[in-house]
Amino acid sequence: MKSKKVFVFLMVSIVLLSATVLPASALSAEFSATADYSTLKVGDVFKVRVTVNNIQTEEGLILAQFKLYFDSTCLRLVEWNTNKPEAWGDGFEEIAAPKPSEDNPDELYLYVAFMYSEKETGKGITEDGILYTDITFEVLSEAADGTVLRIDDTDVMDDGNQFVSCNTLEIKINFDGAEITNVDIAKEKKINFDINIVLKTAIGVIAVLIVVVGAVFIGRHIKKSV
Repeated sequence: MKSKKVFVFLMVSIVLLSATVLPASALSAEFSATADYSTLKVGDVFKVRVTVNNIQTEEGLILAQFKLYFDSTCLRLVEWNTNKPEAWGDGFEEIAAPKPSEDNPDELYLYVAFMYSEKETGKGITEDGILYTDITFEVLSEAADGTVLRIDDTDVMDDGNQFVSCNTLEIKINFDGAEITNVDIAKEKKINFDINIVLKTAIGVIAVLIVVVGAVFIGRHIKKSV
């Protein structure tokens, strides 16, 4: 009977330790941008599309957000529209508004955040090109030739509550065509509070304690048997 108890104890310990060392699914994604014009002049309007691509997560994304900074003295923000993923249905929620930059009174930024806000799981987006926002600008002056749009503070979250920062983009608006630069594709990821990580850590500590106590118990049992 004691041998069976020892065997069961060891099996439980192994299972607990295995649960703690299983790697969590990695999360990464990349924001990209396009500008849909070939030539521009004062009075023209043009559209910039900001898209989430290269999605790497089994859980799928349920949130994407970014800020697009621009010079309000030479460009006017006309409108913006975010694509609503079909899978999100009525759970789609968007927060978007232009705000003034703290560092430059002439610079504004459009803050965009859109997400699946319901509790139902399994709604994460894994396909590239589904999560995007179209932003339309009007050219106000010749000074717009060479102005730079900056897409920053790009973040995504998946259906497993992993949250990471992505890359920074710059779009140089030349009147004869846009130049898009991926400024910081290797931006350091930041992991937000994740209850799954906390639980795994707690289970790991408990498992280690069980193994240590078990080793002492087994050692004493073997000595007594001898």
